[in-house]
Formats: sequence, C-alpha cells, structure tokens
Amino acid sequence: MLLQKKFTVDFLTKKQQINEGQVPQYYVENSHPAIITPEEFDFVQSEFQKRCVKPYSSTSIYATKIICGDCGSYFGAKVWHSNSKYRRVIYQCNSKFKGSHFCTTPHLYEPEIQEKFLQAFAQYFSQKDVVIKNCQFALTRLKKQESKKAELQDELVAVNEKLKDYIQHGGEDFDTLNAKYEELSAQLDAEETAESDRKCRIAKMQKILLTLKKTDSVLETFDESVWNAVLENLTVFHDGSLVFLFRDGMEVKV
Repeated sequence: MLLQKKFTVDFLTKKQQINEGQVPQYYVENSHPAIITPEEFDFVQSEFQKRCVKPYSSTSIYATKIICGDCGSYFGAKVWHSNSKYRRVIYQCNSKFKGSHFCTTPHLYEPEIQEKFLQAFAQYFSQKDVVIKNCQFALTRLKKQESKKAELQDELVAVNEKLKDYIQHGGEDFDTLNAKYEELSAQLDAEETAESDRKCRIAKMQKILLTLKKTDSVLETFDESVWNAVLENLTVFHDGSLVFLFRDGMEVKV
C-alpha cells in the first residue's frame, strides 16, 4: 500500500491535492492478513501476463495446453455433425487448414487425451521420489537468488532527486542524469520481470510437491486438478506420438 498519495492543503475545507513530492510517501507491506498465499498470488499474476500475450480460452481445461508439433499452434475444440446423432467433439490444430501448408498432426478425442495423460502420469509418478527431491532442490536454489530490486529502487530515487534539484537550481548535466534514470528504469523493469518469473516458478514447484505428496498411488481415473497442477503442455506429432512436458521439466513420450 502506498500512503500519502494525496495530502490535505486546507484543514478547514478538507481540500486535498495530489502529492507530487511535497510530503513524504511510504510503502506499507503485510498490513493485512493474506487470504491466499503469496506464491498463489504470484502464480495467478503470471497467468494474467501469459494470457495477455497468448490467445486463451477458458472453455476447456485443454485450451492452451495442447500444441501442434508441426506448426506450434494450439489445439482447439471442433464439433463434427453438430446437429445429428453422430455429433462428436474433437481437438485439432487451430492452424491446420490455414495458409498453403496443412498440418499433418492427427486430431484427438477427449477420452484419448485423458487416457494418454494417465499413462504419462503413471511413468511420471513412478519417479515420484526423484521428482520431489529435484523440486525441493530447485525451490532452495530459487529462494536463495537475491533480488536487486530494492537496490535499483534506491538508486532510481537518488537520481530522481538529483533531477528535481537540477530543475530547481541547475547543476549536473541534465542529459547525463536523464540517461542514468532511463538506464536504471530499464534495469528495474528487467529485474521485476525476472523476480515475477522466479516467484511463478516457485509457485509451480510448490504446486507439484503438494500434488505428489497428497497422491498416494497412480491415478486410475482422470483428475482435472492433477492435470492443471503438474502439466505444462502436451505436444502432438504427425506420427500420433504425444510428448507430455511436466512443470518441473520432465518429458514423457507415449
């Protein structure tokens, strides 16, 4: 929370003015009890960013999860014979018939996707102890990575104060100060992106650990929550083979 974004200029009339440096501002963190964990929050923010730059549909758990091995496009749901008793829903490459190149990847049915996932998860689960150990190691390494965000923010504030002082009194070369400010701003943006990515990866590792620890045996039926928690994506190739990429980086071909 940023305090004193505005300040009162007349206590009798209660008139307020936007704070443009006239009075100090303060950041307050952890002032209220969290209703979700910070890791979950960071994970959701990462999803928001991902969905802004990639086409996304919330109509299916398979949306933006299945990738065409020919062109890299997502698979989408298509309805065959929608007005007859032969109505079927299939999943195929969204770009299969676009342009002059036709993708040769086959279409999939939902029961087929679920069955193949169960097979891949069985192989993945057979290495449960190794996966848990690797995730715990990755978590430790990610949490030890130090952020330069606070240091860059302090430098940025210092340069900004010099710019304000220049505007009022002159002094150092304005172009040099402004170039330094732009450089620090770019570095801070990059650091914030890296920190957001790091927090997202931490959230993914924690979600895998939680799912595997509460799963006692190989799945006998498809579980949507497990699909969402452990699977990054599924790539379909022209020969019909499927490669499941799990969130910790392990690949399983079925």
